[in-house]
Amino acid sequence: MDHIQTSKEQRYAFGSFVFDPTSGELREGGKATQLRPQVAKLLELLLHNPDSIVSREEIRNTLWDEKVVVEFEEGISACIRQLRVALNDGVSGVRYVQTIARRGYKFVAPVQVLSVHEHESITAPRQQAPEQEPSDAGFVLQTGNRRHIKSRIIGLVIVCLLILVAAGVYLFSRNAAAPTAGDDNYHKAMIAVLPFDNLSSNTHNTIVGASISNDLIDLLGPIAPKRMGVIAYTSVMQFGSSRQNIRQIGQELNADYILEGSVTQASDTMQISARLIRADSQSYVWGDEFDMDVHDSGNSYQEIAIKIAAQVARLLAPDATVKPRAYTHSSAAASAYEAGRIMVEKGEREKAYKSCEKAALLDPDFAVAYVCQANLLLTDKNASPQQIEQARKFVSRALYLDDGLSRAHSLQGVLELSYAWNLSGAHDEFKKALQLNPADPFAWQGYAAYLVAMGQKRQMHHALDIMQSLDPASNNAAFDSALFYYVSGDYDEAVKHARVSVSVDSADETARHLLLLSLLGEGEYAEASRQAIIDMRLSGADDNDVHSVQSDRRVSLVSYFRWYANRLASMQSDRTSAVFLADAYMHLGEDEQALTVISKAVQQHKFSILIPFMSVWPTLRPLCKESRFIAMTSQLGQPGCEL
Repeated sequence: MDHIQTSKEQRYAFGSFVFDPTSGELREGGKATQLRPQVAKLLELLLHNPDSIVSREEIRNTLWDEKVVVEFEEGISACIRQLRVALNDGVSGVRYVQTIARRGYKFVAPVQVLSVHEHESITAPRQQAPEQEPSDAGFVLQTGNRRHIKSRIIGLVIVCLLILVAAGVYLFSRNAAAPTAGDDNYHKAMIAVLPFDNLSSNTHNTIVGASISNDLIDLLGPIAPKRMGVIAYTSVMQFGSSRQNIRQIGQELNADYILEGSVTQASDTMQISARLIRADSQSYVWGDEFDMDVHDSGNSYQEIAIKIAAQVARLLAPDATVKPRAYTHSSAAASAYEAGRIMVEKGEREKAYKSCEKAALLDPDFAVAYVCQANLLLTDKNASPQQIEQARKFVSRALYLDDGLSRAHSLQGVLELSYAWNLSGAHDEFKKALQLNPADPFAWQGYAAYLVAMGQKRQMHHALDIMQSLDPASNNAAFDSALFYYVSGDYDEAVKHARVSVSVDSADETARHLLLLSLLGEGEYAEASRQAIIDMRLSGADDNDVHSVQSDRRVSLVSYFRWYANRLASMQSDRTSAVFLADAYMHLGEDEQALTVISKAVQQHKFSILIPFMSVWPTLRPLCKESRFIAMTSQLGQPGCEL
């Protein structure tokens, strides 16, 4: 194997590319790409040994010195993959870099070694030779030819300028994708920020990579919502270390760009690399590397994320400003919070709560640590009234420390809507949250809840569409989406989302019952009967009760609703039982009993998140003829009975 001894005057040409190993620049026509140093070293090694097998051992020795702590096998694979994306060579190599099983890699395209002058002759226009020999002072022009040559030079300059302008317009339209809402061809560029891969042997760096990804999502979301959308972390987290190629990930997330990166570590220095790729063509748009001392404060994560976000914004939304949020100067508090945030996405709620609680104890002024705790309490289906009150205190503390936190305002909106039943207050909080971060799917979800409670179905559908576009691969909002569609009378959509919710957690009785109600609304009586039997059996119903529903006729479901009403009435009320019990009585034709249940819940301000929807709840609508019901809905600011 030949060792690399590249002259500063040397370039490599292959296919449509010219590569400068000194600067690491890869040029294709008018497009120049700055390769990451390790990727540039890899390409230089392969080009220096064309049509020869380069072993992984040789690559390892070239890319890393012995002091670097890195998982070499994964690191080499990542560099090969990044190189193939830069060359648009496909996930397994087609034209340039081929994998030789169990042996290494081979560069298979013809390679031409150029001197710097030959390289310039390829990229620069040739000048007209002078009619006289050049002197030491330069070219001597004959007097009679000066005007002719001058006009030719001016013409050449104009042509070059026109070419450059045309190339600039093309590259901007192809790579920048930063249109305005008034453009005929307006398209919001959607970005998916994947969890940054940990290529080191330090397992803590997995948290670092995921944290930077999370921070980038938070930073990029608010800056240019009309031109740039950012996919939520709950959707992208499943693609961390994914075997799928960039194009496949883009298709699954409906993303135009993929922002990915990696974390490596050498002694006390951590290296963060990032690169932006067009999903459809897998073409390399931008990339850079950043160093961080492992002993730096928690702000170091944010500082690197801000630098990366600023570069992405420069390309996709040039006039936008990246606004950093308040963080912590405690490295220990930052680590605890970031670990908690990752555990939230993994569903490890108890561990996540303890980590965020630890972060708040380490830094009592760390606002987002309180948001993390409140979020876990408010999204817990089994949260008690005492836990909800604790969540309220956490949100108040977070907003006192930093009123600019979108998620804190969203959580305050949930408290106002679902527990205080203050619809106007909820509206103000959700609007504030969306003003701060229009790319927060949780805020859109909360705003959709407010809209459906107000009977604004069209606007609710729009809010849900935005929420689902920002978080397309997440199942977290399936139950709420099913609930909103059911209440608005869109039963086919309600069934679809309720099925997802049940498949995620088949033990969730509320989700199973909502699926049954949605099937009934759609007129699928036989399917609703089968779902009723499943629900009863999973809930431990008596065999006689189950057998009474063994029919495909709607009337057979009366037995189910009788069993269900008796079951709810005998149990301790939870945050959905009041409206679901009243709904069951309405299916049984016992309107007065349903009204009594609702009246009691409102008068005693029982712990119920569905009360704000009672005036628009499909089966409760007949109660709008009752003065007591109208008075209650008016008291809560609900317009449902007036619709």
